[in-house]
Amino acid sequence: MIRYIWTLCVFMFCGTVLYAGSPLKDPMIPDHEHVQYTIRSADKVSTLILNVEHGTIRGHQSYSISTISDSQNMSLEILRDGLLPLKNVRLQKDGRSDFLTTSEIGAIPVLYDDEILIVDFNDLSHVLRGYPFDHPRTLGIVFPYQVRDEKRKMSFMIKYVKSETINLQGGSYNSYKLQLAAQLSGGLSVFSGMIPKTYFWYSQEAPHTLLRYEGGTGPGGDEEIIMEMVHYRIDG
Repeated sequence: MIRYIWTLCVFMFCGTVLYAGSPLKDPMIPDHEHVQYTIRSADKVSTLILNVEHGTIRGHQSYSISTISDSQNMSLEILRDGLLPLKNVRLQKDGRSDFLTTSEIGAIPVLYDDEILIVDFNDLSHVLRGYPFDHPRTLGIVFPYQVRDEKRKMSFMIKYVKSETINLQGGSYNSYKLQLAAQLSGGLSVFSGMIPKTYFWYSQEAPHTLLRYEGGTGPGGDEEIIMEMVHYRIDG
């Protein structure tokens, strides 16, 4: 049985426009990109398949991204200009029943130049391919339902760690390492040490393919995984 949830997120701002863009740049992902990953957890090894195709959404050029794994299938529409995720459809397969959620942004938002907007944490590994690796800096993560400049007890950010060479099944790769970090304030600050470390490694060469992921299955997720690229090709 599949349970359906439809969420329509309308993200609009009133008042002075401070910045009408995104710090993320189009990494020029090739059409028909196909990437295979191995996922290792404490008790099993599985596979994730990623495919990227060029498309259009609401009259704008976009990337249509799909992923298939044992635990979930996901399709994602991302604007190439600013790597803004407009629509996310996710089928979760490892719960008591299959669970389908659809989230869609109803209006293109205005962002500060140090903000990344995501609808779902599953969007993050895809939009970070456009991180400003040539001028690295810390970027805050915002969601469509957040009020601008709202003070929150928990906030998330992306930090640049370093460049390094990593060894994978397919060989050695020069990479950039990023970290997803959380900042807690008020009474929640005592739990700061309990948040698992989460890291992303991207190829230094465009289109900045995700090479390795290490962390939880999402904020608050119990299971820690390591995901590594094992095969890359361009079809067609």
